Formats: sequence, structure tokens, C-alpha cells
Amino acid sequence: MTCPQERMDRKGCTDLFYRLVYPAHPNEWELDEVMVAIATLEFSRQELLFSQVGAIWPVSHNLCLAFLEEGVRLVTGVPARLVPELVRHILGRYETGGLAAAREMMSRVDEQFLQPLHSRNSVSFAQMTGRMALYIRGISGQHLELLPAPFSYTDTRTVYLP
Repeated sequence: MTCPQERMDRKGCTDLFYRLVYPAHPNEWELDEVMVAIATLEFSRQELLFSQVGAIWPVSHNLCLAFLEEGVRLVTGVPARLVPELVRHILGRYETGGLAAAREMMSRVDEQFLQPLHSRNSVSFAQMTGRMALYIRGISGQHLELLPAPFSYTDTRTVYLP
């Protein structure tokens, strides 16, 4: 996108959207409220939102407009690096359940996208201690215990880990 590094106003957002979806030309009344909301975002968030239009628009114009409607909340609540993955999930939900299912996912992005993502990338203390204990004992040459604690420290016999 060739935009200045400043926040785009409503007209700038609308013009960019029309360029992205050309040759389609949605009615301005469909976009006006959405573009006013997007115009309140900082440029990097606007750019992030508009960067997803090319992936969503060819699949469903209505889904794309729904994404932009929810977009102001989505791009402020979801880390920028996860937005493309979020869009893949939204498109997957659209393919399996239609527009209503995709909209529902966007409205509940915390519990339907972010929480499962965090739990998928976490490891319990019990899962970690088996390997970690062998490693610590191998390095120290001593039989050290591993126990959970609010912060990391040791009393030379036990290693406490959060």
C-alpha cells in the first residue's frame, strides 16, 4: 500500500478500500460508518486491517465488510503478528458455518481464538520438570529438586520456578 505514514481520514480509508477491491464498487453508505471507525486508528493498525482485505474480499464481500466492522476492536486486541492467522480462522469458520459462524467468532475472538492459542502453546510444570530435572542435575552434578514458586530462586538444594 502506498499511503503516507500518518493516520488516514475517512476519505483516505474509503479510497484505499475501493482500490483494494477494484473493480467492485460497494455503495458508500455501506462503508461510511466502518471507515469513520477505522479512521480513528493509528496508521499501522489501519494498514494491518486493510492488508487482510485481499484475502477476505474474494471469498465473501459481506464477510469482508463484517471483518472491517469488527476490525477496530480486533486489531487493538489481537497482536499484529497473529492477525493473518486470525483471518485464516475466520475464513475457516466461514467455510464450515457461514457468515453467522464467522461473525460469532469475531465477536468472541478472545475465547474462540486467543485462549485456545495460549493453551496450545503452554506447558504445565509437571510436564516440564521431568526433562528439566535431568538437565539441572546433569549440569550441577547434584540431586536438586524442582518445585513451583511465584518467582525463580534456589536455596542450593531446591530450584524454585514459576
